[in-house]
Amino acid sequence: MPDSALMPSNVIRLPLPVRAPAPAARSPRVSLTRRKDGRYSVSICCDRDNGSRRRKYFYGKTQAEARRKMNKFISAMAADPREVKPDAAQPTVANWAETYLDTYKPDLQPNTREDYARYLARVTAHMGGVQMGAVTLDMCQKFVNLRKDCGGESYIKKHAMMIKGLFTQAERNRLIAFNPAKGLKLPKGARGTHAFIGQDTQSIILRTWRGHRCGPLAALMLLAGLRRGEALALDPSHDINLSSLTITVNKALRFERGGPVIAPPKTAAGTRLIPIFPELLPVCQYLVDRGATAPLTKLNGESITKSAFRKAWAGYQKSLNSDGADQLPTCHDLRHTFCTLLFQAGVKLKTIQLWLGHADVSTSLNIYTHVTDMQQREDVNAMRGYLVSLGIAPAQAGG
Repeated sequence: MPDSALMPSNVIRLPLPVRAPAPAARSPRVSLTRRKDGRYSVSICCDRDNGSRRRKYFYGKTQAEARRKMNKFISAMAADPREVKPDAAQPTVANWAETYLDTYKPDLQPNTREDYARYLARVTAHMGGVQMGAVTLDMCQKFVNLRKDCGGESYIKKHAMMIKGLFTQAERNRLIAFNPAKGLKLPKGARGTHAFIGQDTQSIILRTWRGHRCGPLAALMLLAGLRRGEALALDPSHDINLSSLTITVNKALRFERGGPVIAPPKTAAGTRLIPIFPELLPVCQYLVDRGATAPLTKLNGESITKSAFRKAWAGYQKSLNSDGADQLPTCHDLRHTFCTLLFQAGVKLKTIQLWLGHADVSTSLNIYTHVTDMQQREDVNAMRGYLVSLGIAPAQAGG
């Protein structure tokens, strides 16, 4: 058909071979049109690997030019430059996981590496014997869904991140044709799985801090929001300024296989100044006067080891229980409580982010902010009283 006979509304549909389609795949179709600007447009529609369809457009000043571009694309698709390895050469998920961390995550901090290794161990326990190319979205989704019964929202996201990364690198290495974890949907998990420490236990911590070697450490985490590693690395003689009433945080103690190591914070936001509140001042004064190099050390003054710390903290929890505490807090529970107290006091979110050393303000808001049941009841009562004052709601009997 000559070019002059083609009108903008005319469409010629020609069946062309695109790629060896699956038996049940729909036939690809090609559309040829002439645009208002005089150019020709050829588009081809064919199946994706996941069963959906896509349309690709090619343009040319003549039909021949447009078709030439299209045919070049079709040839490239038929050749499949990814050259995915045959099944016999594909490793299993367990084989690939063995080298994944060393190859793609070589610079992880020791503690983070241990966490990642645990995530990978759970992946391999679920599908370790399956060849990489045989893994399906269904397998990945079931693995992620099972995490809901073991932890909260953050726990689920970390495992999903691990399984996505594992298969993304396999796809880039042409071990698999597509990433089966791309379509993962995260199940809803509990937010803020750390506990808020109630007023009674807070009072006991601040009243009895002199009675146990972990007492000053607990007070620092409760009223300064220090992370465990930051509190253990604190040098009172240099980091506590009683004149300006501030605490400088610029390092953290990390438990590594070779022993405890003092290192800089993970992010720039971790370096910060925290105000010393009046309730924390006696603790800070005690630490400075004592002259120790850290709030909690071994008896010889060296940095405490992981096993020694766990033993000491278990003893501290037992001591709190003996003093009548109805909660046995973890270190992060105390930091979580500090953040919640700041929120309840009306401290600005940006300030909370700075004092806690969060690189992203959403971390302060989404993970640590916890409004207690008591606070909610107070808010309900305040609203009820306001409605009564407006004459909208009747006053309660005896109220």
